[in-house]
Formats: sequence, C-alpha cells, structure tokens
Amino acid sequence: MNWIRTFLAVVTLAAAATGYAQTTDPVGTVGGSVAPQIADAIRILRIAVGLEAAPPSSPFGDMNGDGRITAADALVALRLAVGLPVRLDQGGGTGPATPPTPPELMPQMMVETSRFGYSAGEPITFQLALRNRSWSEGLTYTWHFPGGHEYNITIINSAGEKVWVGHNGNDAAAIVTSITLKPGEEKTWTLVWDQKDANGVQVPDGYYTAVAELVPAKSEDTVTPMTGKTQFGIGPRYQEPPADYLPLWLGQQSDYDSMRKGWEGRTITFVDTTTIDGKQYTVASGLPEATGNALLRRVDDDLVVQRVGDKDEERYHLKAPVGTTWTFSNGATVKATMASRTDVLETPLQTFERCLRIDFFVGPDYAWTEWLAPEVGVVGWDFNGIAGPVPFRIRTYNRPLVPSPVPDTNPTGSLPSIVLEPSFVAVAPGSTVQFHAKVLDANGGNPGVPVQWGCEEQIGTISQDGVLTVTGPAGVSGTVKAYAEVGGKGYVAYAKVLIEGIVPPPSSRLALVEGGSLRVEPGPAGSGVLIATIRCFGPSSSWVGDRVDIQQKGEVWYIEPYVRQDPPGAVDLPVLTPWETQVKIPSSASSGQVTVTLLGADGSITVTAAAPG
Repeated sequence: MNWIRTFLAVVTLAAAATGYAQTTDPVGTVGGSVAPQIADAIRILRIAVGLEAAPPSSPFGDMNGDGRITAADALVALRLAVGLPVRLDQGGGTGPATPPTPPELMPQMMVETSRFGYSAGEPITFQLALRNRSWSEGLTYTWHFPGGHEYNITIINSAGEKVWVGHNGNDAAAIVTSITLKPGEEKTWTLVWDQKDANGVQVPDGYYTAVAELVPAKSEDTVTPMTGKTQFGIGPRYQEPPADYLPLWLGQQSDYDSMRKGWEGRTITFVDTTTIDGKQYTVASGLPEATGNALLRRVDDDLVVQRVGDKDEERYHLKAPVGTTWTFSNGATVKATMASRTDVLETPLQTFERCLRIDFFVGPDYAWTEWLAPEVGVVGWDFNGIAGPVPFRIRTYNRPLVPSPVPDTNPTGSLPSIVLEPSFVAVAPGSTVQFHAKVLDANGGNPGVPVQWGCEEQIGTISQDGVLTVTGPAGVSGTVKAYAEVGGKGYVAYAKVLIEGIVPPPSSRLALVEGGSLRVEPGPAGSGVLIATIRCFGPSSSWVGDRVDIQQKGEVWYIEPYVRQDPPGAVDLPVLTPWETQVKIPSSASSGQVTVTLLGADGSITVTAAAPG
C-alpha cells in the first residue's frame, strides 16, 4: 500500500499547486456531462484504500464501469482531468485496457554456452536458466518435479537428428522437488556434454542446436510448454554462427550513398540468372570496382566465383580466417585478403556488426575494400584510385520478389508484387514481431488474394496472421516469407530477421501511437533532410523511450518507436507514458513528396510532406 499512499500524496500536492480543492460532492461521474477534476481522482483513491466512505447510492468513483471502486478508477479520473487519452478496456469500460500478459513477460526457459565455436572433443558447458519475467503483472509460479527430474537438454545436428539427451534428477526416485519463482527471480542449472552421442561416439564437426525443456508434473494446470534453444559449432569451419554474407537474391537492389562530396551514389542489383555449361550464375548489375554486369555463382558456403571470360575466378572466400590471401582475375590480377571478420560499419541505413572486411589490391591506383554484413551482402566499400579514396555506404535495400518456377497459366491476372513489411528486423530472443503482407496486381490494386506465411526454423515460428515468435538464440538470422498463388503461379516475398542480444528483463516493445502525433518539417537549410517529430506512448508508467527504427520502402519512410521498461523495483502504474522525440529523414524522392508512416503497436499515422529543395 505504500505506493498508493505515495501516489495520493503526490496528487494532493498537484491539486494544491493547481488550485483544486477537495470537495464533498462528486464533480465527475461515469456517463456524466462534467469532466472529472484532480480533486475527484484524489477522492476516488481515498475511497479505494479505505480512507473515506463511498457516497451511498451514487455512481461516483466507478470510472471504468466494472462495478468496483479501485485505484484503477482514480488513475482514469486523473488522466481525464489532465487531458490524457483513456483507452477502452475489453469489457467496454472507460479505464485503461488490461491486456493479457504479453509473451515476453511469461516465464522463460533459456540455455546458453560460453562461446559459439568449440574444438572437437572439447567439453561444452551449458548454462540453463528458468526466469519469471512478470515484472509488471507480479505473478508467482510454482512447478513440481517427480524424481527431481526438472529439465531435459537435447542435442540436435544440422539434419534435425537427435544425437544426445541429458537431464538431472532420477525418474525412479521417490521424491518430488519444486521450484517457486517470484517476479524477477530465476533458477539456474549447469550441465557438461563431452561431445559424445548416445552410443558414446564423438559427433562429427558441424552446427548443432541445444534445446532445453522444463519437464514438470504433467497434471499441473499452470504448466505451459517452455523451451529454450541455442546454437553452437564444433570444428574449425564452424567457429562462427551460420550466416550468408553474400545472399544472391534475384531482384535484390542495394542503393549506396557516396560519402565524398561531388560523387554520385551507386546501385548494385541482382537482375537475372543465366546458365553456362550447365551451371547457373546470378547476373549482378554493378560491383564495387565496376559498373557493368558481372556473373556470380555460389559453389558452397565458403566460395563465390565470378565468371570472367570462359573461366570461374575465386572472388570471395567467405569463411576464410583473418589473414588469408588469394588471387583472382577480373581482367587484371587481384590480390584479396580477409582483413577482419568482426568489423562494425556505420552507414546511413544502420550500424552493421560482425562484418567481413576484405581488401582487394591490383596496384597503388586500383584497390578497394569491401564490407559484407550477414544476410545483407555488400554494405559499403572504399575505392582507392587516382582521385584518392571514395567511400560508399548503403542507404537502403529491398527484399526481392521471387516467382516460383511454375508455368504461367493465367498471364492476364498476373501478380507483379507482394508488399511485405517490415522487410528487415533486428530482434531479441523471445520477442514477437507482427509482419504485414499485401498482394498487388499489375495496376497496383489489391485483388484480395490470401497470403500464406512461413519462416526458417532456426529463427522461430510464425502464425498464419503474420506474428513471428522468436525462439532462436542471439546471432542467428533467417527469413520470413509471404506466399501467394493465382492461376497456378506462385510468388514469394521475403523479409530478413536478425536475432541479436539477450533480452534484458524486461524487453522493449513497440510504442503505442493512438492519441499521439507525427509532424514532418524541413531540416536546416541545405541539409537535404526532413525532421520528423513523433509523440507516442509507453503502455504504463514505468516504460520510457528506448530507440527509433527507420527504414525506407520505395518513397515511403517507416518509423517504428520502441519503449523499454525501467529496472525492476520501479513503481508501475497503469497510466500511458508520453514520449516525444525527433528523427532525421534523408530525402531522395523523385516526385517532390515524401511520405512518412509512424508505426505503433496499436495502429499507424501517415503524413506527406514536400521534399526539401
């Protein structure tokens, strides 16, 4: 009750400071014509905590219409008194909505290793943790375990086969252990695996997944399946998380800005495929050192070759250790060196981590350095020629539309595009992401064709309404796909998902924008940017501004504000927390107009502004 008394004191001071006096007669009532005042909020709270009796046969105080007078009613009255928005609850009242516990605050089972890569035969220590993340809900959970068997940990190879299962406890023992976790508490275990399979044989080199599962008594009503996953590698070729540093996605277009004044930007597009000597090559329109077409082909997860004349040249060794060199010809002899595998590169689009940095050298006036990011490809390069160094950095890239190889039996009703948003997300383990897809016909209309959803297993699962539940560990990436079919011809649009970081308790979430605002104005003279001022809300009083993600799709800029919760222990009241901030939007619209959309967890706001001259 301490927080209620503190809140009462604060509101009382606020009333005194603004000239409000506590009254004995109700001023505002549910459904009444008079808006409540701060004095009403004080009186409702006093009634809720037993410091004052409720007026007999009066509707005063029940602000959310649930038949009770509680602190929540006082908060509704306070919001109305100061002019803040009030959201309808699920029962039709006027109080702040009380949604079900979001997935990121449910109990979480986790498993981690101390690093990603291990040598063959080296013991691997797994750290398991069961965490109660219900900071704001204040829920306590209890589980019971016959025989003290509390968890299983299963090792699965890249083919999806179980190679080993370990656990604690003894199923035959006549004991029952229990675990009780209050909000914020966690239970941990440690298990060591010697890399031997169920038959005692050393497992081969490769990528493996460890799945940890809580196994309480099956009869418990509160039990929901809880598992955690982590990926690791065994052997010299598997010391880093699996990643495609040069995805040859047909249709992907990447636009780059020159960081040196006076130089035009560049574009690299995978425009087509062609077959030579029975081998399929991707036609790349533009590479960092040239603007013409080049033919690229992936040989395996390491080697990408470039067709030069009638010969395949080894252009990229994506798994080469740092310091490795090789040579190839692009018309001249080029020496390539893997200079780094952990670079961080700042670009106008975002900051890319875990980048490969490869140096290419022909001579003093003909050399360049490329940065390749996981699941994106080339995100920047520095070209060193006669004019000196000219840096290029990625500004935007699209997610390509890939038609399936099905004969077109209905050419008049063709579907030239599927719009999938967001096209790229960086997410935390255990989070959820809402994807949206729309099929457009040749005229840009929406024929109402249903979309089917899918995703790669290593990142999680996706429902048929486009909600991705992230179950993969940090460092793993993959794709979400939206598929549509008409007349026997199928189309697939892809979005990239990068899982990064461990969720700090509690996690960030998309802000609320209903009742907020978006204003777009020209930036400083000559800056070539627009300034977007956004106002949004955290779901309760302990949520504050975290970050703003921004991405471009065509000539539309999408802004996604995220909020995070204060550390545990902070008082959390069911009051929306306003947050106002600004972001810069580069303007390159050919139409003279820039469209900006603010995306929130509860809707969106779109405005159009004139591009700066």
